[in-house]
Amino acid sequence: NRDINLRGEAYFDVAKDKDHPFVISTEFGNVEVLGTAFNVDVDEHSTHVFVERGVVALKNEAVETKLEAGEEATATEELVSNAEESDDPNVMSWRTGYFIFENTPLVMVVEELDGYYSEHIVLENESAENTELTGQFRKRPVKEIIEIIVLTCGVEAEYGENTIRLK
Repeated sequence: NRDINLRGEAYFDVAKDKDHPFVISTEFGNVEVLGTAFNVDVDEHSTHVFVERGVVALKNEAVETKLEAGEEATATEELVSNAEESDDPNVMSWRTGYFIFENTPLVMVVEELDGYYSEHIVLENESAENTELTGQFRKRPVKEIIEIIVLTCGVEAEYGENTIRLK
């Protein structure tokens, strides 16, 4: 068998090998793979899986859900959600560097960007948290994106060592 344990987030592109299934064990369930490309994100509460192509099984002690290309599901200690078509345009952004925001609250924009760039991005302006941003960014330098946010969302940027604070 091809088994690994995962904490955090990882992308896999697995070659098909019927005799040697690829199994990813997480705190909240296992992902069994027969040949596919998919993303697994483990946080302190759950394991989230998005399938880019192929088929994946997400299971815990009680339940198993099969996911196909374009679908996502989440496992917790108690349950595994049904597979659903993903409506998150940024589910693979941490890997691709391509972000799509459509009337997205700034607090969510900052969370997405912070997961991709090496600089830590912090939104300290509470009154701007729900300010919406619409735009697309493909592998742009973080400073360019921050300048657009400053110009359109009414915040100021303070650059420190590996940290950008939006005030």
